[in-house]
Amino acid sequence: MNFFQNLPFNLLPRKPQNSSGIDPLLKSQQPVVLKPSAPVPSRPKTLAEIEQEIEAQAQIHRTYSYKPGAKKQRRLFSRMLSAAILLGVPIGVIWVANLPYPVIRRPVARNAPILLLPSYISMENNYREAIAQSADAKGVSQQLNKPNN
Repeated sequence: MNFFQNLPFNLLPRKPQNSSGIDPLLKSQQPVVLKPSAPVPSRPKTLAEIEQEIEAQAQIHRTYSYKPGAKKQRRLFSRMLSAAILLGVPIGVIWVANLPYPVIRRPVARNAPILLLPSYISMENNYREAIAQSADAKGVSQQLNKPNN
């Protein structure tokens, strides 16, 4: 402990902060005696008294009844939230992995190339579309160059 107290910056406070003004290191002058929370009955309860207590407790529970739909709504919201998180996090990771920046793509291509599958599919579709459009353009240019009879 002395090592921490000798440092130029203060990791441990020298004296504990106490707003009450009472020193926590002093021992109490009065002994601590625990008293029972409810008085101990001098005679055992009869069956009628126990039934009255049960009825009183049941009456309290009837007056403070809960709404049965509130728990279902909370459960539905928590399930929707967990489903959104379980779907959103992997989709977000794949979206970040497929960004067209070499700093991101090179390590992903080296370690987990399956994550780049959506961008490879997109590139292949764009390549096929470009080939089809260039073939159409070539056909149109050949048709324009033919002499009309």
